[in-house]
Amino acid sequence: MCDTDEFGKYISKTRMSNYLSLEQLSEGICDSSSLNRIEHGKRYANKLTRDRVLGRLGIDGYDYENYVSIKEYRQWEIRMEILNNISNGNLKEAYQKIKMYSESYDKYCNNNLKMQFCIFAYAQIKKRKGYNRRLGKIFADALECTVKCSCDMISSKVLSAQELSFIMDDAYYNREPERMRIYEQVVEYIKKPYFDVFSRAMIYPKAVVHICREIFSEQNIPDRQSYVRMLELCSGAKDILGEAKRTYYLWEISRLLKNIYSYFLKNDGENSENGVAQEKAEENQGFMQAFNEAGRLAGISVKMQDDTYIYKEYGVYCTADVIYKRRRTLGLTVRQLADGYMIERTLAKIESGRANPHATTIKELFKRLNMSAEYSRLEIVTDKVEAKDTIRNFKKKCNSGEYDKAKALLEKLKRNIDLSVPVNKQFVLRAEGYIAFKLKEIGMQEYMQVVKEALECTIPYECIMNNKGDIFITNEEIMCLNILMSDKDTERAKVYSDFLQNVFEKNKDEEYWKRQKVYKVLMTNLANVKGSEGEYEYSNNVSKSIISMCVMEKKLTFLCENFYNLAWNYREQNKSKQEYIHYVEYSYYIARFFDEDRSMKFFKSRMDEWK
Repeated sequence: MCDTDEFGKYISKTRMSNYLSLEQLSEGICDSSSLNRIEHGKRYANKLTRDRVLGRLGIDGYDYENYVSIKEYRQWEIRMEILNNISNGNLKEAYQKIKMYSESYDKYCNNNLKMQFCIFAYAQIKKRKGYNRRLGKIFADALECTVKCSCDMISSKVLSAQELSFIMDDAYYNREPERMRIYEQVVEYIKKPYFDVFSRAMIYPKAVVHICREIFSEQNIPDRQSYVRMLELCSGAKDILGEAKRTYYLWEISRLLKNIYSYFLKNDGENSENGVAQEKAEENQGFMQAFNEAGRLAGISVKMQDDTYIYKEYGVYCTADVIYKRRRTLGLTVRQLADGYMIERTLAKIESGRANPHATTIKELFKRLNMSAEYSRLEIVTDKVEAKDTIRNFKKKCNSGEYDKAKALLEKLKRNIDLSVPVNKQFVLRAEGYIAFKLKEIGMQEYMQVVKEALECTIPYECIMNNKGDIFITNEEIMCLNILMSDKDTERAKVYSDFLQNVFEKNKDEEYWKRQKVYKVLMTNLANVKGSEGEYEYSNNVSKSIISMCVMEKKLTFLCENFYNLAWNYREQNKSKQEYIHYVEYSYYIARFFDEDRSMKFFKSRMDEWK
């Protein structure tokens, strides 16, 4: 595997900044000495272990790029196949794959976490079949694979989102008298400051739904105080989901809010708060219509039918495939890449998966391919907790249009990372160009030049554009490329269109969860480009595929853009006004859910213009 130094240091510093001991963090995962070795880069941690350690530190691993061996990649594939079969209702096939996975052997696998996953997956099958009998025992068994925790011990334990979910399931099926107390404890637990918004989004809405159901079961007609409490909880859950752009239990939360707003509208009469309730009710109704339409286009129910989302893992790449595709992307032969380091035959074995190279070998090959050797990383390589927090805040300020504040955060970031590392320099250059352009300090052409310089920190622009076969480019490289292709006044536009179409055609029949996380970025641009070129049906099909991915992944990113693309295309195709106006309205209500002022104003102006 790749070098573990920076990841291990980051885990260590995060753990200590949250005043957690090695024993607390490692409970049920590994012994404390093993975790200590992982933190010091002396031991490899498999992906299940990495994810659980991050999870207990309150960090959702979605934004990470992960590079694993071919054996571990196959284990990951099987887990995803199990989860997707459950979600799609292919329960018999899911059960068979669970059996195959549980019996497979991998010396790098964490048996506790593997067994926990298998028990969880089996429980989800039983749940989908409607078999509630013994589910409480099953979820209790799942929890005990990693932690022994009574309801009075929750606050003293270090728990991940998965473990908190098991605690709630155990309470629901097995601990009726204690249910409400346990749910309330989970709500308080997830408020711990070290939990990021994505981890909170995985648990808080589920806990809120459980609490509200308990209130309705305990009180045939809840009193006003209970409705106030439910409004507070549901509004908080919706805010968290909006910030995280996730849809976990979102339909259920929205349904609860519909009933809550109805109560206040019915009972408050001329109360000054009534107008607010009316506005919120209309906003909620508009969002529910948009959300339901996304589900209709995807052919998938937007109701929560299982909890497989807590184990969905993205951004996982097989090192063998990466080395092969990256070499070809750069136009290198086997001889050129191997030159001076290893014999060609050995490299050929590594690329084909017939050899399991040492970490130092992967590190050297990745270095030659202008890639970071970290097996788990975000946009930058650093061990500093504050640097990664700064990036998240920087993105928030950019999304809200607060570019002066974003610029200040970027300057802070530069002081906290090593800019001699190519991927770090790449991110900073792209970010600097973006801020300077938004603040009107530079024009479009200068902006394009800065981004091209950023891209070429790791890969020549021509290598991407001239590639017609297998290609591997990192998430950050794709972000750079995406900006470069926004300059429609150049000859790059047609080249870009052909490139995007090539990527789409190569991936459209592949399971969505195998694609790069930024795949939706590229495909949303493809939909826009094809719409501009007058290929409306092709553009519509691409947008619908992205909408389906959003629903399947339970992530709303790029839903607005693709609804709007459908609206624009339908208008250009002279379809009925009602048909294309609806999609603009859907875009507006989703942007409102995200609390994105700029997008809301744009979609509102389009609604007014087109009506």
